[in-house]
Amino acid sequence: MKILKLLFLFFFVLSFNVMDATTFNAGEIGIIGYNYDDPDELKIVVLVDVTSGTTISITDNGWTGTALSTTEGTYTYTFASAVSKGTVISISPTAVAFSTSGDQIFIYQGIAASPTFITGISTTPFITSGAISSTTSYKPAALTAGTNCIAFSTEKDDGQYNVVTNSGSASSIAASIYTLTNWTNTDTRITSWTAWTFSLNSFATEPTASPTALTSLNVKSYKFDVKYTAASPAANGYLVLWKKGSSPSSSPTDGVTYNVGDAIGDAKVGYIGAGTTYTQKGSIEAGTTYYYKIFSYNGSASTINYKTTAPLAGSITSLSNMMGSYYSGCNTASNKFLDSLQAKIRRNTTKISYTNYTTTMIADFAYRDTAAGQRVVSCVYSGDKYVYTTFAWYTTGTFSREHSWCHSWMPTYSSTSGAEYSDQHHLFPTEQAHANGVRSNHPEGVVTTVTSTYLNAKIGTNANGKVVYEPQNNHKGNTARALLYMAVRYNGVSGYDWTFNYLNKTTLVALTEDSQSVATLLAWHAADPVDSYEVARNDYVYSIQGNRNPFVDHPEYVNYINFHNVTYSTTGSNKTGNDDQANGLESAVNNPFKMYAMPNPFNGELIISMNANEDMKTQLHIYDITGKLVEQKSIDISYGFNAYTYNTENWPSGIYIVKIIGNGQVIKVIKE
Repeated sequence: MKILKLLFLFFFVLSFNVMDATTFNAGEIGIIGYNYDDPDELKIVVLVDVTSGTTISITDNGWTGTALSTTEGTYTYTFASAVSKGTVISISPTAVAFSTSGDQIFIYQGIAASPTFITGISTTPFITSGAISSTTSYKPAALTAGTNCIAFSTEKDDGQYNVVTNSGSASSIAASIYTLTNWTNTDTRITSWTAWTFSLNSFATEPTASPTALTSLNVKSYKFDVKYTAASPAANGYLVLWKKGSSPSSSPTDGVTYNVGDAIGDAKVGYIGAGTTYTQKGSIEAGTTYYYKIFSYNGSASTINYKTTAPLAGSITSLSNMMGSYYSGCNTASNKFLDSLQAKIRRNTTKISYTNYTTTMIADFAYRDTAAGQRVVSCVYSGDKYVYTTFAWYTTGTFSREHSWCHSWMPTYSSTSGAEYSDQHHLFPTEQAHANGVRSNHPEGVVTTVTSTYLNAKIGTNANGKVVYEPQNNHKGNTARALLYMAVRYNGVSGYDWTFNYLNKTTLVALTEDSQSVATLLAWHAADPVDSYEVARNDYVYSIQGNRNPFVDHPEYVNYINFHNVTYSTTGSNKTGNDDQANGLESAVNNPFKMYAMPNPFNGELIISMNANEDMKTQLHIYDITGKLVEQKSIDISYGFNAYTYNTENWPSGIYIVKIIGNGQVIKVIKE
């Protein structure tokens, strides 16, 4: 009986020690020095507190990509007593022999057949293909260069981390240890080691509970409130991670203080603080689901300690649109359709001052949170980014408020007091010096001969040799809908003519500019359809200005308006004006189905457009000059305007034939 009791006590103590051993995560031990010149020596620093009896394995076996090789040695090191984080330990490993021709050291826990890697170092680059040798290795996927492992570009037998004093979090110290420029390497055995001092942060007590009950309030298409119930027992605060489309997969790191907009893995920080409600805006699109993980924390600054297990998780979906019954009474089959539509978009509007664009559109919608507590706004023309802490317009900043319908085009020019000058449906943020200033008074169109480019925007001449400005592809539909809106919204108001006929024949002629092609705008409207961002923007402008852009809500409305003279027509987009005829287009009055190409000649993107007087299902074929079929597409042609876009980057230069099967329509296009 006494023997059984002793055995029980022995196994109890053994199991207690094993259960109490420290389990390391990757990067919680740092290799800070090595001698491959005999006798072998290793210097490590532990970045967490270690309990007595903890064991680690040290090997120079290489990693094959799936397993450790078995051709070399492994040394087991046991911590004989508890060790505090920041302690430097010297190890003279036996059973391994580091090669002066190049070798690697891996430190791991567990068994060799399935190791849990903690850190690694290689005196030569890790290989990326082929079989390993006694002096080479793949990098284990569990280790990340610069974070918890390092490989030197030139083999040196001996080396040491050369930062004498280091303090901060475990992750920040590890990142410093595994930075190549923080090492001194040599072929002479090191006998005088650096007197390292490591001071790791002491963290606050980790919270024991996460917040609960994620809900949403005041949900709109462009913003909503995120609400949750405080943790119990209470925590000092909460960090909210959000991601569009799927749940965040990362967690915050203890000792690291984050700002709103900082990236943590695949997600961004939406909020950090003691509150339990905050407004998510500036990054919201209509009809989109956003996923959240909310972490409790205690402490602040370098002592902050996050509860990363079992955070509160959930999702919120923004409204798909907010038009409601706005267009009630607008019947496209009625000859009063345009009158009804104009009455809708003119009624109960609020003029927002041009100077208030900063506190409305920029501050409430157009910005995005980004790193270091800053925000960023994108240029709609070029894609340029303006990163700021405090927003400022040109010339203090780099951006300006662009009138899609240029101020000089307005019949009310040079007045700035009217609603048309500050109408936010056509005001967009743009980079001034290289984008907005270059666009100037020029019409928007397809550039065939480029004069200059700025990021994704370009200026040059169109197929007729006239100067036009071409914005990036993802804004072409947006700018088209803005311009079409302006013509319908303001034509006839106070007796002013906002038709494209007047703009082209009077205003642009006086400015010595080419016409603003309505056909181009309609082609862009079709080729770059409304997306969730534009829907949300339309809803936001509606919330402050009181009216909507109907061509965002109902893209098909363009088929019932002749924009050249802004009149109602059941074949509105089929009616062309002089500017379109100048581009080689014929009136659909005499040819009710007309197909045309833009631009022609082309080099890059080709848009095949057509006006149809009936719905039909057919095939669109494109042949080269030899008769070889280059492209074949099944299409559903709708009554009115249709457009199909082709990327012709891989097409050889030459002549192509575009044909509508069963219709007899054929056109010739030329790639330069």
